[in-house]
Amino acid sequence: RYKSNEDLWRLWYVLLRERNMLNTMRFACRTSKRTMPNYGRLKKVKKSMGRIQNVWWDRANLKFANLQQEQRRKQEKARIDAIEYRRAKLLEKREQIKAIFFDYVDKASKSGQDTQHLYPEFIKLRKKSFNRKYIIDEAMKPKPSLASSEPVSIPSDLLIIIQKGIDRNLAITV
Repeated sequence: RYKSNEDLWRLWYVLLRERNMLNTMRFACRTSKRTMPNYGRLKKVKKSMGRIQNVWWDRANLKFANLQQEQRRKQEKARIDAIEYRRAKLLEKREQIKAIFFDYVDKASKSGQDTQHLYPEFIKLRKKSFNRKYIIDEAMKPKPSLASSEPVSIPSDLLIIIQKGIDRNLAITV
């Protein structure tokens, strides 16, 4: 994968000659009805040639992907340029219309006509504030405690802590 295309082509042709030589030897051995020596060399050559082809496929796919990305980038740039051109033209038309309008307003005010009705009135729309209505269940309402006139059973240890707090507050205020 780190070799240049030129080196890969050289290697490819070396392997191609080797494969042709091995196939010639194989067919010669077959006609003389004997086994070919080192048959594994032919498999290795085919495997190497397949790997070189994979490298070429990968490079071709990368090149194609880069070309597509470059084309998409150019199309996007052309689209943005067209939008900017249309925007500039619209702004130019807007400025022309404003100039015509203000020329008309100047002429009308010089002739003594009322021009106030030509300007739009801006009405501030107040956003509606939504009053949220919560559904409060009886279980969610606060329970009556010390403030109620009903007798409430408070645990004795909690009652001692509350009494100490009340005594401290009375001592500080006096």
